[in-house]
Amino acid sequence: EQSEENGEFYSAAESFAALGDYLDSAKRSKDCIDKLAGKYASGGEYIMAADIYAQNGQAELAREMRMKETERLVSEGSFISARELMRKHGMTDAEVKSTLYSMADKLSESAPQTAAEVFDFLGNYSDSKQKFRALNYAEAVRRQDSGDLDGAAELFRELGEYSDSSERLNEVEFALAKRMISEGDSS
Repeated sequence: EQSEENGEFYSAAESFAALGDYLDSAKRSKDCIDKLAGKYASGGEYIMAADIYAQNGQAELAREMRMKETERLVSEGSFISARELMRKHGMTDAEVKSTLYSMADKLSESAPQTAAEVFDFLGNYSDSKQKFRALNYAEAVRRQDSGDLDGAAELFRELGEYSDSSERLNEVEFALAKRMISEGDSS
């Protein structure tokens, strides 16, 4: 009990397990293992938590932890690592793509550039190319509106004939030329 109170969950679990069938020691051992997995999860060590849950017969919690790790990898731009993690745990390519697509859809509002990168990574899957272009267009408009004309021009140029990108590119290039003239740079 002292080990459990001190947060030494692995040691406590071993001590309870060593007691065999005495009172509720098996349940207390399992509870300590759960607390240990929870401690890893709350520290962002999702794979460690997943492994502990899996060894403790809690497949659904293990899967949830692996998905949290996948989400973390996606948010960091590590799409290949995310894909490999999902494959390693038995997902088919179709399931992997569907999962990444869903994650990108969810990120579209909160982290549109990350979402665009995921859609770009997915290539021809579903309407990923269209969503990639739509997110980049929205980013180009945002940059134009905020005065980042160089960044907007770059994105509108990449978008080519998408929506009114070519017209917006002309507007941005005109504004850039006016700015250069007003700053005395006629090159």
